[in-house]
Amino acid sequence: MDLHIILDIDQTLVDNMSIDEYNKNQDKLRKPDYMKETMCIWMRPHLKELIEFLDKNVKYISIWTNGSFSWLYYVLTTILSKYIPKKRFLLLLSIDYSIRKPIEINSITSLVPIKDIEVMIQRIQNNNISIYNTVLIDDNYYNCIYNRDNTIPIKKYFVLEEVNGIRNKDLLFIKQIIIELKKSKNVQKTLKGVYNGITDYNKLFTFVPLNNT
Repeated sequence: MDLHIILDIDQTLVDNMSIDEYNKNQDKLRKPDYMKETMCIWMRPHLKELIEFLDKNVKYISIWTNGSFSWLYYVLTTILSKYIPKKRFLLLLSIDYSIRKPIEINSITSLVPIKDIEVMIQRIQNNNISIYNTVLIDDNYYNCIYNRDNTIPIKKYFVLEEVNGIRNKDLLFIKQIIIELKKSKNVQKTLKGVYNGITDYNKLFTFVPLNNT
């Protein structure tokens, strides 16, 4: 199947912190991969491998962040374009295209920006792209639960976790899931078959083996 993969950015592909926070933890952290004004930026381990894999193996790739478009463009032009041509990205969406949904968090109801995959599909207007071949990779619980049968949840990446010697390998697992999804005729049906058997959706924010149908 020709997949359409949508990538989130923050805590999915990269992590960042202020220079002040970095200076407080400098003795524990590896050197930032990039510096943007007063911000330090780290690539998630194996990001290069994932992006190069997508370039070679996935026909359609988009980005959707709940950050600003300027932040998206910085990540695209400064980091991602080192491993994949900018023209490979079909659509670039920022928080401006997310819908606001009332969500109760700790007994307080707030309007939370949610990515609605069907919004992106409508904007693309490509007959080869539909809900049956589109997959969002995201660390945000609400984005994932809203688009449950079209998402690969991934645990949030924080560079501070590397203090304990943890080398995050989640992006390598994502590669394996995508390989399996390419064999599927309908990603919704395949992912639904996985998710229906799991009572705690939070457990899906890690690698899940797939049985293709």
